Amino acid sequence: MDTLKEQMIKDLQLKGITPRTQKKYLREVSIMASYFDKPIEELEEKEIKDYLVHMLETRKLSRGTYRGYVAGIKFLYKTTLNRQEVKPLSNLHKRAQQPRSSHVFQQLRSRMTLIRNLH
Repeated sequence: MDTLKEQMIKDLQLKGITPRTQKKYLREVSIMASYFDKPIEELEEKEIKDYLVHMLETRKLSRGTYRGYVAGIKFLYKTTLNRQEVKPLSNLHKRAQQPRSSHVFQQLRSRMTLIRNLH
């Protein structure tokens, strides 16, 4: 992974990715590499998806952390490895979540009820 890591670092720098984000992407890719018994360059789409599901189930990742993993992996495959055929990665950021407007509406309704009860 060393030469791949070096290439990824160069690609991150050339794309103008901030040092903090570079560190995150490299960490996520390193964690993924240690999970598999074969080089990450040889992984198929299904293996990548299965890995992400495993991470969601075992680590209970927050939405932001999950997106970080996906972004790091996407960068590796699409930029560093130039594997444009790994198309399902483009849909991986989408994760089921309650629509924000619905959550805000619930909070507003609760506050309105409290106000009514005060009068």
